[in-house]
Amino acid sequence: MWRRSQSRAIRSDPASGTYHELSDAQARALKQDPSNLDVRTELENLAGQAGLWTELEKVLRDVADELTDALLARAYWMRLAAIDDDHLGKSGGGRRRIMTGGC
Repeated sequence: MWRRSQSRAIRSDPASGTYHELSDAQARALKQDPSNLDVRTELENLAGQAGLWTELEKVLRDVADELTDALLARAYWMRLAAIDDDHLGKSGGGRRRIMTGGC
């Protein structure tokens, strides 16, 4: 299980192997419990620090695709739309999926 103190310790060196190990651990934890907002937030923070938005997008899409809870899936697709718009320069992909009932 990840620890906030571990992520703080590696924030000064996002290129370190430890950083990527924590990101991988966070992604696995999120896949096990997609409703855990703390884990998702920490994973987003790690991705932001390392500029790993494309990798984060893939993890969140994988999780969203597997969700059976419609409200939780919608929250993931909305967050993905924001990441697409704000960090990846895409426009509307996540929103189109929500509007067409893809979640």
